[in-house]
Amino acid sequence: MLDFEREVHKCHKCKDDELLISVVRYFPVYSFGEIKPGMDFVVVGVNPSDQEYEGQDAPLNADPHNLVARSESQRGYFRKYLERGESLYPYFREISGFFDDQNRGFFGDAVKRKLGYDKSPWEKVGCFDLVKCPTRCSEGQWTWIGEKRRQTFIRNCEQYLRRQLEEYKPRNILAYGRDVGDWFEKYLKVECIEWEITKMKLNNNAVRLLFVTQRQGNKHSKPEVIWINRKILEMLNSE
Repeated sequence: MLDFEREVHKCHKCKDDELLISVVRYFPVYSFGEIKPGMDFVVVGVNPSDQEYEGQDAPLNADPHNLVARSESQRGYFRKYLERGESLYPYFREISGFFDDQNRGFFGDAVKRKLGYDKSPWEKVGCFDLVKCPTRCSEGQWTWIGEKRRQTFIRNCEQYLRRQLEEYKPRNILAYGRDVGDWFEKYLKVECIEWEITKMKLNNNAVRLLFVTQRQGNKHSKPEVIWINRKILEMLNSE
């Protein structure tokens, strides 16, 4: 485990904040699945769901005091679903459709061939979040906790995302969610246009970013998914 990963796992800034502690119940997620330097694609989401932690068979139900067990549960997240033969949580099932061949005859199959994965796009696509801990208030998760709390969470966590981008140097990024797109605009001083590719420099490396708005219920229309397939293929073919 990297010292930096250990630092993320041990972070308790939000749990020490009286404004935030009531909506943070679980420990941070460094990444979903394996992350390797120079990956073709990385998805950056807003924050994890607390549903990933709840229940005896929940994929992230590890001993919170065992950092190695926590790390292994997160790195093996997608592999665990494949081994069980179970469907992914709807959030990840929706994102998987941006990279897989569910739209055979359009662009999804070409994306699969270009990435070169076998059973799951997450074999080749990395995933980490802007905010590392799941959040929940009585009304719901991230969108219900209020703007002031959301911005405080982002300020507490953004240094970790910056360091992950520096550490892993992804060539292409899918920014998933309005808050993530806003953060990249502020951090990289670029304009993120929904559904379009933005070319930019990140740590002196050429990077392409595709901003996709998250839909209520994690359900994009088929034309939207096909458009995203096409944009991802365009990004991969630009290398």
